[in-house]
Amino acid sequence: MIDFKNKKAISEVYEILNQLKEDSLKKVPPELMEKLRNHAGYDVSYIKPEIPLEKLELEPETKDILAVISYQCFCNEEEKKKWNQILLKNEMEYRRKNN
Repeated sequence: MIDFKNKKAISEVYEILNQLKEDSLKKVPPELMEKLRNHAGYDVSYIKPEIPLEKLELEPETKDILAVISYQCFCNEEEKKKWNQILLKNEMEYRRKNN
């Protein structure tokens, strides 16, 4: 079951993706958009194209979901390599601090 906070994040992601230009939106699998649509339902009318995302108080889960979608749907191989290097560096730093 999807809890209230996740439903809000899913609604935010769905609204943000729907504001993409058509050529960008085509990169997102239709099955994913359908699942997002089916699990959305929270009022996110505060998300408007003229407001930059960084100015919105989005759920942390929204940012996580958008990061995964960005990586999977919009990054080329070179960008994915850079992301992977950053993730590896962050993981190594996390382990060093917590061991």
